[in-house]
Amino acid sequence: MHKIIYYLFRLLPLKKRILLESHPDLSDNSRVLYEYMLKAGLDKEYRFVWFVEKMPIGKKAEFPNTSFLPIYPKSIIGRIKNQYVLSTSQYAFFSHRTLSRLVNREKALFVNLWHGAGPKNPSYMDLGSGFDFVFYPSPFFKDGFVNYLSCKSGQLLPYGNIRNDLLFRKTTHISRLYDRQYKKVIIWMPTFRKNIRGREDFEGGQEMIFGVPLIYTKDNLEVVNDQLKQRNILLVIKLHPAQEMTHIQFMNLSNIRFLSNDELEANHIPLYELLGEADSLLTDYSSVYVDYLLLNRPMGFVFEDNVSYKTGYLFEDPFELMPGHKIYTYSQLFAFFDDIVEEIDSYNDQRLAVNDKLNYYKDEGFAKRVVDDFIIKHEYTK
Repeated sequence: MHKIIYYLFRLLPLKKRILLESHPDLSDNSRVLYEYMLKAGLDKEYRFVWFVEKMPIGKKAEFPNTSFLPIYPKSIIGRIKNQYVLSTSQYAFFSHRTLSRLVNREKALFVNLWHGAGPKNPSYMDLGSGFDFVFYPSPFFKDGFVNYLSCKSGQLLPYGNIRNDLLFRKTTHISRLYDRQYKKVIIWMPTFRKNIRGREDFEGGQEMIFGVPLIYTKDNLEVVNDQLKQRNILLVIKLHPAQEMTHIQFMNLSNIRFLSNDELEANHIPLYELLGEADSLLTDYSSVYVDYLLLNRPMGFVFEDNVSYKTGYLFEDPFELMPGHKIYTYSQLFAFFDDIVEEIDSYNDQRLAVNDKLNYYKDEGFAKRVVDDFIIKHEYTK
């Protein structure tokens, strides 16, 4: 019976409707694209629908001409309604999850914005199914996406991450969040060690009560804080949204602050605007460094637990594509702090060379390019 209903949807005309999805809800590439589409006045022509896990009660004023549907409806009627919307919408832009499109319409365009491509090999993902096009940062990633992520070469387009527009905005979020001035600000954004769904990409190793490698105890954290205090550096630790948080401790000190998604949302601060204010980035295998390359600022890569990393890489030698301090010990971490505060930059040329490889577009205007090419000019069709 359901198959008959879904088949009938094919006979219905397409609606001037644009679907969006992200995780967390109303965030990341999809949110930045949505806000640009509103700015461009597309809400006068199209109806928007967000698939969400939790209904945004009390926020309708922020979302004109927009409705919301549960991404995983519990009832049969809810599932049929979702399929109706999926089957009759002209456009869909998704960044995290693939919804089953049981009816593939010739003139409907589904685009997987994805949410970051770096050295990690998430081979458990099938990014190509259900989408007409998939975004990645540059053709340098093509072999990895085809060989490991189930994409077809013709699906791949180097539009990068739309959220990168936020990196170029001039904002003052850090001074608004924290009540004193620091000489330099470093943001530490590690990849997750244990996924919220229980999947672990690292074997064995010591439990990370603060969610970051190298710092395993309260004493460790206080030692690092003391080193930062001596240099008047603020270290903001922003854990991955997919990190399992059950056993994570948040312990704010004078020069170390833990930052949660809830705190960002409560203060109406997009993460990438905050990242755009930072003088430097600490990370590891996370794709965030590919985006941060666009700013050409110093980076450090904490590889202290790399021997237990089991997922593998998209590139043969990913470490050559990580232009910055390689940090395995506290002395190397503190040397990184010294270089940041003294403005010693030994990796500028390497960053520029790697940026040329990993980012096709290097300026702002990510959202505009997508709207212009896909919706206004209709350059991409099936």
